[in-house]
Amino acid sequence: QNETMQARLDMCDLLVQEPPLRSRAGVGSLRRDLGPELGTSVELFRTLREVLGGPGEGKLTWAVGADVFEGMKHWADKARECLQPGETCDALLLFTREGWSCQRLMAAAQAVGHAPCHVSIIPMPEHLLSVSSHQARHALAKEFAAPEPHKWGRALGMMPRSIAKFCLSRDDVCRIYAQQVAKL
Repeated sequence: QNETMQARLDMCDLLVQEPPLRSRAGVGSLRRDLGPELGTSVELFRTLREVLGGPGEGKLTWAVGADVFEGMKHWADKARECLQPGETCDALLLFTREGWSCQRLMAAAQAVGHAPCHVSIIPMPEHLLSVSSHQARHALAKEFAAPEPHKWGRALGMMPRSIAKFCLSRDDVCRIYAQQVAKL
């Protein structure tokens, strides 16, 4: 993932320039800048809290896929420490895809234990329910390898056009994605 880190940051920058995120969200490389140990610890959120003005200032929301939330059971103590309003995260946005039921979400929440932050569950739109990052990388690699000009067909419709255009303009990113999907 480090080989595509800057490209992923650039894609996030493109996304937050579009409504409804414009002026409501930001992108940074703090996780990378803190390094592999601190960048994956509660210190990431404490540092972000300081950027917002210190304890109790601003609103810090952590957006994750429900699959990541479910995986928090393997590091539940650290997850709870990261979900402390006013100190670390004030809110958690959980994005669900195909196969997620209320029961499965509740089981994941019980495995993590009590976290006092606000949790919002956001189901993905119907046309994106079964889409995965692997499928997106596969569609980009296939389109990049096609001999004819980009048709912007249904396969690329799973992502914003600005993201598809950005990726297809980057030979290095498309080659890496092709290697990644070939391995699976």
